[in-house]
Amino acid sequence: MSAVVLEYGRFALLSDSYSYHVKHMGNGNRPVAGTSYYYLVSSLPLLRLEEPPPFPSSEFLDTCRGQLSATRFAKLAQVTLLPRARACCEVERQWNEWETGLRNCLVRHRAAALGLDPERLFRPTSEVWPQLDRQVDEAMNGRDPGQRELALDRLRWQHLTDLEPGHDFDFETLVIYRLKLLLVEKRSARTVERGERNMEALLGRVLEDAHAHRAPDAAGAP
Repeated sequence: MSAVVLEYGRFALLSDSYSYHVKHMGNGNRPVAGTSYYYLVSSLPLLRLEEPPPFPSSEFLDTCRGQLSATRFAKLAQVTLLPRARACCEVERQWNEWETGLRNCLVRHRAAALGLDPERLFRPTSEVWPQLDRQVDEAMNGRDPGQRELALDRLRWQHLTDLEPGHDFDFETLVIYRLKLLLVEKRSARTVERGERNMEALLGRVLEDAHAHRAPDAAGAP
């Protein structure tokens, strides 16, 4: 039986027309365990980082509300681009770790320009990304603030894409989609004129945040 390519929103699904549907749909055209969000995920429009969002986050959440349990919906609604202490799932934990690592790299870059010791400002992470320092340095070397922001967001987008394999139709797929949609919305709200102000504010917030998390340690030091 020849393979058929079906376009469903953000996915291109390659399948044998029979075996694929048996595997993913189960009996009675109901999704089997592990693919329970097949119809929901398949209906989501494709996201592109440098294009306007196809719909706002509020509409995405409204779409998900009737498809998820109350507990899972609440978890999805709480997901943000900012790292938080309690992740709703493993994918969000990995995102939080990586984004914290990226922000540590930004602290290092900014602290060097201000003559500060970056090590005292870092937030802890349990993972290491050997190429991230170099990638952030390259992103920050651009002359145009808007291009520097875009380069950083491209790094974020690629990391989220790297988290997708193995999560085609599960809850974590929706978490990744929400994060990508939030990133697209953030980019869409920016303009070239605001680029420099956004970049300076971003770097300032990163340093302030690092100082704030360092302060309790410093206060308790002998």
